[in-house]
Amino acid sequence: MQPCLAAVTTLPCSFADDVAHFADAGCRAMEVWLPKLEAHLEKNGVAATRRLLAERELQLVAAAYQGGLLLSQGDERRAHFDHLRRRLDLCQQFEIPTLLVAADYAAAPEATAFERAAVSLTQAAQWAAGSNVRLALEFRSKNAICASLDTALALVQQCAEPTSASTSTCSTTIPVPASSKIWDSCLPNGSSTCNCATWRRAARTSDR
Repeated sequence: MQPCLAAVTTLPCSFADDVAHFADAGCRAMEVWLPKLEAHLEKNGVAATRRLLAERELQLVAAAYQGGLLLSQGDERRAHFDHLRRRLDLCQQFEIPTLLVAADYAAAPEATAFERAAVSLTQAAQWAAGSNVRLALEFRSKNAICASLDTALALVQQCAEPTSASTSTCSTTIPVPASSKIWDSCLPNGSSTCNCATWRRAARTSDR
């Protein structure tokens, strides 16, 4: 497992601030918040940004997050997938191996919504594979079709592509392979990333 810090925990800071602060604290792995990176690149080139990361010995191990893919339809769906393509390009340019996909909110469980989400997740995974990027599916506790690890795995298992499920209720955490032996396949031998914000949340939850 590779520990990392999530830039969503420092939202008031810029990408450059995050790089400086994370590196100064001895952190060598970041889950980058994509809007920060995109804003940074408006004034700084890809090459300069890659040099900055190399100089501070900081690796972008995951990117958060892409939404709107699973349940959108028509023009809205095309717009979200165009956005996904641009973000996959970013992942390629910065060699970010994992892109988090947030499950779209659904108020009530519907078979058609689950089927549509599975089709869209499969297509997104195909696009990601073309960029050598792995998807991690983020579930949320109040989402009717993807509210827990079980429902996230059920959705992933509908897809033929090597997507992954994650164990988060509201932010990124441990991407694990879609397998009947989830933890055996993820820990300690699996390739996974755990962000420290989630550890802190899990600790607070266990204290209650």
